[in-house]
Amino acid sequence: MRITSKTVFLGLPVFEFAVAEVGASPHLKGPACAWVAIGDLALSPFLAIGGLAFGTVSFGGLALGGLAIGGCAIGGLALGGCSIGVWAMGGLALGLQAAKGGLAASPGYALGGTAFGPQANTREAAAWFARAPFWMVPPGRIFLLFLPLALLPVLVRPREVKGKDRGITPR
Repeated sequence: MRITSKTVFLGLPVFEFAVAEVGASPHLKGPACAWVAIGDLALSPFLAIGGLAFGTVSFGGLALGGLAIGGCAIGGLALGGCSIGVWAMGGLALGLQAAKGGLAASPGYALGGTAFGPQANTREAAAWFARAPFWMVPPGRIFLLFLPLALLPVLVRPREVKGKDRGITPR
Protein backbone atom coordinates (compact mmCIF):
# COMPACT_ATOMS: atom_id res chain seq x y z
CA MET A 1 0.00 0.00 0.00
CA ARG A 2 1.29 3.44 -0.86
CA ILE A 3 -0.20 6.77 0.20
CA THR A 4 1.41 10.01 -0.92
CA SER A 5 0.36 13.56 -0.13
CA LYS A 6 -0.28 15.84 -3.09
CA THR A 7 1.36 18.73 -1.26
CA VAL A 8 4.92 19.12 -2.46
CA PHE A 9 7.64 21.18 -0.78
CA LEU A 10 10.99 21.71 -2.54
CA GLY A 11 10.24 18.89 -4.97
CA LEU A 12 9.32 16.25 -2.39
CA PRO A 13 5.91 15.21 -1.10
CA VAL A 14 5.29 16.28 2.48
CA PHE A 15 4.20 12.75 3.53
CA GLU A 16 4.49 9.28 2.06
CA PHE A 17 3.52 5.91 3.50
CA ALA A 18 4.67 2.83 1.57
CA VAL A 19 4.58 -0.72 2.84
CA ALA A 20 4.44 -4.03 0.99
CA GLU A 21 1.31 -6.12 1.15
CA VAL A 22 1.37 -9.13 3.47
CA GLY A 23 3.42 -11.88 1.85
CA ALA A 24 4.89 -9.57 -0.82
CA SER A 25 8.57 -8.77 -1.04
CA PRO A 26 9.26 -5.34 0.57
CA HIS A 27 11.54 -4.20 -2.27
CA LEU A 28 8.69 -4.47 -4.80
CA LYS A 29 6.93 -1.44 -3.30
CA GLY A 30 9.94 0.82 -3.52
CA PRO A 31 11.02 3.32 -0.92
CA ALA A 32 8.89 5.94 0.76
CA CYS A 33 10.56 9.24 -0.24
CA ALA A 34 9.16 12.40 1.35
CA TRP A 35 9.79 14.96 4.06
CA VAL A 36 8.04 12.55 6.44
CA ALA A 37 8.55 9.03 5.07
CA ILE A 38 7.12 5.91 6.66
CA GLY A 39 7.62 2.50 5.10
CA ASP A 40 9.64 -0.67 4.77
CA LEU A 41 12.40 1.51 3.29
CA ALA A 42 12.07 5.18 4.28
CA LEU A 43 14.22 7.94 2.76
CA SER A 44 13.79 11.51 3.97
CA PRO A 45 15.70 14.74 4.40
CA PHE A 46 13.72 15.25 7.64
CA LEU A 47 11.92 12.31 9.36
CA ALA A 48 12.18 8.66 8.29
CA ILE A 49 10.43 5.79 10.07
CA GLY A 50 10.73 2.23 8.83
CA GLY A 51 12.54 -1.08 8.73
CA LEU A 52 15.42 0.69 6.98
CA ALA A 53 15.27 4.41 7.77
CA PHE A 54 17.59 7.02 6.27
CA GLY A 55 16.95 10.63 7.32
CA THR A 56 18.05 13.54 9.47
CA VAL A 57 15.88 12.05 12.22
CA SER A 58 15.40 8.32 11.71
CA PHE A 59 13.66 5.54 13.61
CA GLY A 60 13.91 1.94 12.45
CA GLY A 61 15.40 -1.51 12.61
CA LEU A 62 18.42 -0.04 10.85
CA ALA A 63 18.43 3.74 11.30
CA LEU A 64 20.96 6.06 9.68
CA GLY A 65 20.92 9.82 10.22
CA GLY A 66 21.83 12.79 12.33
CA LEU A 67 19.64 11.48 15.16
CA ALA A 68 19.30 7.72 14.68
CA ILE A 69 17.20 5.55 16.97
CA GLY A 70 16.78 1.86 16.27
CA GLY A 71 17.92 -1.70 16.67
CA CYS A 72 21.12 -0.76 14.86
CA ALA A 73 21.62 3.01 14.82
CA ILE A 74 24.35 4.80 12.89
CA GLY A 75 24.61 8.59 12.98
CA GLY A 76 25.68 11.73 14.75
CA LEU A 77 23.70 10.88 17.87
CA ALA A 78 23.00 7.14 17.79
CA LEU A 79 20.70 5.35 20.25
CA GLY A 80 20.07 1.65 19.85
CA GLY A 81 20.95 -1.92 20.65
CA CYS A 82 24.04 -1.49 18.50
CA SER A 83 24.89 2.19 18.10
CA ILE A 84 27.71 3.77 16.14
CA GLY A 85 28.15 7.52 15.95
CA VAL A 86 29.85 10.66 17.16
CA TRP A 87 27.88 10.18 20.40
CA ALA A 88 26.54 6.67 20.93
CA MET A 89 24.38 5.05 23.58
CA GLY A 90 23.22 1.45 23.61
CA GLY A 91 24.00 -2.14 24.43
CA LEU A 92 27.04 -1.91 22.15
CA ALA A 93 28.06 1.74 21.81
CA LEU A 94 30.91 2.86 19.56
CA GLY A 95 31.37 6.62 19.69
CA LEU A 96 33.83 8.94 18.00
CA GLN A 97 33.68 11.45 20.89
CA ALA A 98 31.66 9.62 23.56
CA ALA A 99 30.03 6.25 24.14
CA LYS A 100 27.81 5.01 26.94
CA GLY A 101 26.38 1.53 27.26
CA GLY A 102 26.85 -2.08 28.24
CA LEU A 103 29.97 -2.32 26.07
CA ALA A 104 31.24 1.17 25.25
CA ALA A 105 34.28 2.11 23.22
CA SER A 106 35.48 5.55 22.18
CA PRO A 107 38.75 7.39 21.52
CA GLY A 108 37.24 10.09 23.75
CA TYR A 109 35.03 9.29 26.73
CA ALA A 110 33.45 5.91 27.48
CA LEU A 111 31.21 4.78 30.33
CA GLY A 112 29.66 1.38 30.71
CA GLY A 113 29.72 -2.10 32.13
CA THR A 114 32.80 -2.71 29.97
CA ALA A 115 34.43 0.39 28.53
CA PHE A 116 37.44 0.89 26.28
CA GLY A 117 39.34 4.10 25.50
CA PRO A 118 41.74 6.60 27.01
CA GLN A 119 39.00 7.95 29.30
CA ALA A 120 37.09 4.73 30.02
CA ASN A 121 35.14 4.59 33.29
CA THR A 122 37.23 7.39 34.80
CA ARG A 123 36.17 10.35 36.94
CA GLU A 124 36.94 12.66 34.03
CA ALA A 125 34.64 10.64 31.76
CA ALA A 126 31.87 10.68 34.37
CA ALA A 127 32.31 14.46 34.73
CA TRP A 128 32.12 14.94 30.94
CA PHE A 129 28.87 12.96 30.73
CA ALA A 130 27.46 14.90 33.71
CA ARG A 131 28.19 18.23 31.93
CA ALA A 132 26.87 17.26 28.50
CA PRO A 133 23.14 18.15 28.33
CA PHE A 134 22.04 15.09 26.37
CA TRP A 135 23.66 12.61 28.73
CA MET A 136 21.95 14.13 31.80
CA VAL A 137 18.77 12.20 30.98
CA PRO A 138 18.85 8.74 32.60
CA PRO A 139 19.41 6.03 29.93
CA GLY A 140 16.05 4.34 30.52
CA ARG A 141 14.20 7.62 29.95
CA ILE A 142 15.88 8.75 26.73
CA PHE A 143 13.68 6.48 24.66
CA LEU A 144 10.59 7.84 26.43
CA LEU A 145 11.40 11.28 24.99
CA PHE A 146 11.06 9.92 21.45
CA LEU A 147 8.31 7.37 22.10
CA PRO A 148 5.53 9.47 20.50
CA LEU A 149 7.47 9.68 17.22
CA ALA A 150 8.43 6.02 17.33
CA LEU A 151 4.77 5.07 17.78
CA LEU A 152 3.56 7.32 14.95
CA PRO A 153 3.12 4.47 12.43
CA VAL A 154 1.04 2.53 14.94
CA LEU A 155 -1.06 5.46 16.17
CA VAL A 156 -1.78 6.98 12.76
CA ARG A 157 -3.17 4.18 10.68
CA PRO A 158 -3.47 5.31 7.07
CA ARG A 159 -6.65 4.45 5.29
CA GLU A 160 -6.95 3.27 1.71
CA VAL A 161 -8.00 6.25 -0.39
CA LYS A 162 -10.32 5.90 -3.36
CA GLY A 163 -10.06 8.69 -5.94
CA LYS A 164 -9.73 12.32 -4.86
CA ASP A 165 -9.93 12.85 -1.14
CA ARG A 166 -8.53 15.88 0.70
CA GLY A 167 -5.18 16.10 -1.06
CA ILE A 168 -4.03 12.50 -0.50
CA THR A 169 -4.03 9.97 -3.30
CA PRO A 170 -2.69 6.42 -3.53
CA ARG A 171 -0.02 5.68 -6.11
